[in-house]
Amino acid sequence: PCKRWILAPFLAGACRFTYLCVKEPMVYMATLVAVRHNPVLRDFYAQLLQRGKPTKVALVACMHKLLIILNAMLKHGTDWQPPQQLTVKPAAQPA
Repeated sequence: PCKRWILAPFLAGACRFTYLCVKEPMVYMATLVAVRHNPVLRDFYAQLLQRGKPTKVALVACMHKLLIILNAMLKHGTDWQPPQQLTVKPAAQPA
């Protein structure tokens, strides 16, 4: 059995945070899946690799980002909402 635990920030009340003990392998496996299928984390992971970060370092950074995203979802009581695509209107042509 794995004895590695991490402390994940967790919303305990209106404005109070506590730490929730989570097994590291659970978050690691969730991050592996998210890096493959979640567009936000996939792009973030690709950027880190492109900047020359080792794969483990990039995965740990994605783990941190995933925990922050999940914590924000709990705090605001929202479901996952993929980022909106920005539509840029072309500049008006002078007459």
